Order: sequence, then structure tokens, then C-alpha cells
Amino acid sequence: VAIWEWYPEAGSTAKRWSSFDNLDPTRDLGPRYRPDDWLHANSLSIGPRDNLLVSFHFLNQVISISGDYKSLEWRLGGINATIPVDDPFSGQHNAQEVQSGRIVMFDNGFERTSERYSRAVEYEIIGSQARKLWQWRPERDNWAKAIGAAWRLQNGNTFVAFGVTKDVPIGSTGPIEVYEVTPSGTVVWHL
Repeated sequence: VAIWEWYPEAGSTAKRWSSFDNLDPTRDLGPRYRPDDWLHANSLSIGPRDNLLVSFHFLNQVISISGDYKSLEWRLGGINATIPVDDPFSGQHNAQEVQSGRIVMFDNGFERTSERYSRAVEYEIIGSQARKLWQWRPERDNWAKAIGAAWRLQNGNTFVAFGVTKDVPIGSTGPIEVYEVTPSGTVVWHL
């Protein structure tokens, strides 16, 4: 995985970050590692310090890259985490740092096989640990193993999307559905 900030008019690169310079493909291997897709990056967002958040599906991890692209600030959850979480996520998507140290994401729960569900979840980073502040699951659990999203809206509510049908991929419960929920978990609308 590589991230560039570049100027197309001039054809010049301002900044570049590479996973090969910051992670070790012999040590940082997740449970779903494939030789042709080591990390499976599935989201990129800009944080409150101009940092970049990248979600690595195969590592069950979200990382923060400094705004100058020169250092890895932290590795939240998953393999070789610098910040472990008290309630683990797996196969996550759409991570965003909504304010400094507060991370919202869609936890697909890919590895959650005994109790199958996906959820929107928010963690707070305190020092070298992260604790779950909030989560939301629909009344009837939906296990979207591969696709989903959670976005914090400007009004403080959260948009939550479950993106797979029953058994695609195998085991997913479906259906494809979208919600807007309040911080207290009340459903504003459902599609």
C-alpha cells in the first residue's frame, strides 16, 4: 500500500508513504493474509491533526500516519498493535477519527463466528489503550462479513450501512440495509 500527495499539474510528488517502509510483511501478517493482497487496505480518511487513518482489513487494524507522512502514530487493534482495544474488531471498514483520539468504524466482525453480528463502534484512545465508548447493532443482528460503513454525521447521529446479502460472502446473514441512529441508539430511519 502506498499513499501519495501529488500535484498533477506539475507532475510532482509532495509526500509519499509506503507500507513496506513502515510494516514488515514477514511479521505483520493477519489471519486472512494472501500473497497477492498482504494488507487489504479498505479505507482512507483525514484525521483532526491532518493525520491519515488507514483501515487494513486483513490485519484487523486501523493505523494513523502523521500529517507529514513520516511516521506511524499508532496501530489500533489487531496484529502487533501499539494500542490494544478492550473489545476487539475484525475485518473493519470506514475508520475515521471524529475528534482527536475518538475513532468510529464499521466492525464487520469477520472473525466473530460464535455470535455473528456486525456493528458501528466508537473507541477512545487513552494513553496506550483504547476502550469502547459506544456501539450500535440493529434489533435483528446483521452479519455483513465483507462490506459495510459507519459515518458520524454532523448532527451527531451515525449512518450505518450493512452491505452484503445472505451468504455473500458465505455465512453473511444479510440483508443489505442502511440506518441513521442517534447517540442513544434510537433509529431515525431505516432503508
